[in-house]
Amino acid sequence: LGQGASLAAGIALGMKLKNINRYAYLVLGDGECDEGQVWEMALFANNYKLNNLIAFIDCNHQQLDGYTDDICPLGNLEKKFEDFGWNTEKVNGHNIEEIYDAICRAKEETNRPSMIVLYTVKGKGWSATEGKTNIHHIKISQQQMKEAEKEICARIEKQKLSIKE
Repeated sequence: LGQGASLAAGIALGMKLKNINRYAYLVLGDGECDEGQVWEMALFANNYKLNNLIAFIDCNHQQLDGYTDDICPLGNLEKKFEDFGWNTEKVNGHNIEEIYDAICRAKEETNRPSMIVLYTVKGKGWSATEGKTNIHHIKISQQQMKEAEKEICARIEKQKLSIKE
């Protein structure tokens, strides 16, 4: 609900003031960006030039009770954070290499915080949840867990085989 955003910015500022050369990382959901506290943090982090703050938005266009565009459309999140003075980048949130490279580029920033917008599909990897609404808080049985594990492991094996070929 936005509290983590303020906490991350406070940690980043504290490390700067104490000359601790480390990064604070923050993960937000796109639905969470409805919260005013997120935008207050965005202003704060830019004002204090928190280049040691690297944030991510899991942009799957869904939140607890529906699609973000139906509840409170936010428009272009990269542009919004850019307008707040942040370094921004968008990547495929399911591609580890793209995420890693974006983090490396963010660490090159010397004067502002960075926001990496991860475009994802909610529930990816399990056909019972992938891309579906109302899965934010579902209860999963032991049997469903076994089915999901089997399906995900099969996808991983298939991917390994395609890499070898």
